[in-house]
Amino acid sequence: MLKKVTIIVPVYNVEKFIGQCIESLLAQTYTNLEIILVDDGSTDKSGGLCDDYHHRDARIRVIHKQNGGLSSARNAGIKAATGHYLSFVDSDDYVSCNMIQKLVYSMELNDVDISCCNFSYVYEQGNKSKTHEIAIDADEVYSSKDACNFLLLEDYYLCFACNKLYKKYLFKDIAYPVGKINEDVITTYRVFQKAKKVSFVTGALYFYRMRSDSITHKKFTKRNYDLLEWINIIKSENPDNRYILFGCMLYYLYFIDEMIYSEIFDKLVYQEYARLFDQSYGKLSGYSLKTFRSCQLILLRHAKTVYNLLYVIYRKLQAIVF
Repeated sequence: MLKKVTIIVPVYNVEKFIGQCIESLLAQTYTNLEIILVDDGSTDKSGGLCDDYHHRDARIRVIHKQNGGLSSARNAGIKAATGHYLSFVDSDDYVSCNMIQKLVYSMELNDVDISCCNFSYVYEQGNKSKTHEIAIDADEVYSSKDACNFLLLEDYYLCFACNKLYKKYLFKDIAYPVGKINEDVITTYRVFQKAKKVSFVTGALYFYRMRSDSITHKKFTKRNYDLLEWINIIKSENPDNRYILFGCMLYYLYFIDEMIYSEIFDKLVYQEYARLFDQSYGKLSGYSLKTFRSCQLILLRHAKTVYNLLYVIYRKLQAIVF
């Protein structure tokens, strides 16, 4: 008997994309599914579309709730889930028809608590896609410690809640922080800590849509500091772990990039980046950093004014290309 997989889809004002997302879930080759669509107070036609799909397929359940944000929606889905395994899919994304089957196979073959797949970015302009580049060329199984070490490194599987399959027990005492953004950074880290083993599948089976109006692409505000809150917690728990400190440095770089593009500068944030750079850069044995990223890190550390100018130019060119 196939173990049931619950797929939780938070839904908020995505009438343009929700159909493609749900269709990709209904097309899964793994059929013992419970698909929970959590309508988080949508004001467009998204909630009605969810109900229409519920009437089409008995595997779909719909929860309508007052708007509470992404974390609140995911937590509601977790609470209602009856599956042995959990997976999260964002309502503007879509997945390969064999994603769940491959993740379940890896989970059970390797006796792990979390299985992850690679993903592709899908850009709105021209419907272009780009597969996330990864550092491994074959499926791998890691201990919880090693998986946490790699979690913040950008050429592994990142802290996304999506592109992963979890044993439900991992969320017994863990919830997504409500009212925060970048909530999957700390939550994914916590469930990776709790897992005994984690498997990585090299195939790009999840398609992550890059939208200019999504949460992660909105204008920089004080809420962006939620990311540093999570990173500082992780850093404080691993003061001597070179892998995690290096990953924290990378997240400080991402944060500074967004500040630069929004014409904001926080001296204390830059100082912490510099400290992390001096503490961790070049000290990871066996880890090869991409040339472009390495140049970024060095230039920001030693010539931040030049870096600021070049980064703004880069972002403008990137907007034209994608």
